[in-house]
Amino acid sequence: MDPIPPLESDDALLVSQFYIALARMRLTAWMPVVAMLVTQVQGLEKHISPDEPSLLRHLANIIDDAELCDSRLRELLLCRRLARLPVFYYRASHQGGVWYPLQESFSNFSARGKPTVWQHWDPDPVPDKVEVWLRKQLRSNAGSTHE
Repeated sequence: MDPIPPLESDDALLVSQFYIALARMRLTAWMPVVAMLVTQVQGLEKHISPDEPSLLRHLANIIDDAELCDSRLRELLLCRRLARLPVFYYRASHQGGVWYPLQESFSNFSARGKPTVWQHWDPDPVPDKVEVWLRKQLRSNAGSTHE
């Protein structure tokens, strides 16, 4: 498995800020889930127009919105909005196949061949599948912290 590329300093600051916000909202269980999601798509931004907001900017906006909403709705907002991130509207393929973002990180996928990346008009995976994956990650992380 290839090492995960490091975040740029501005990105690292943004990441630390939204982890602090998650802790302040008492949503620390979501920290490893958000980290896993970032890891899954990290590197894709190099293939997306620089005019598009980055994944980390989208995450920061989602977390900012969660802070503003009723505390009872924060987890629902987080799950629903994460499942609808613009990164799921991008596809990637190379001679070895197609990238499935919930099964393999983009960095591992692209290590096996130069990917072709394009934007599509509908998300893949669909938001319902992403929500199931997010909840599974949340349960998995909760189980590993109590063992």
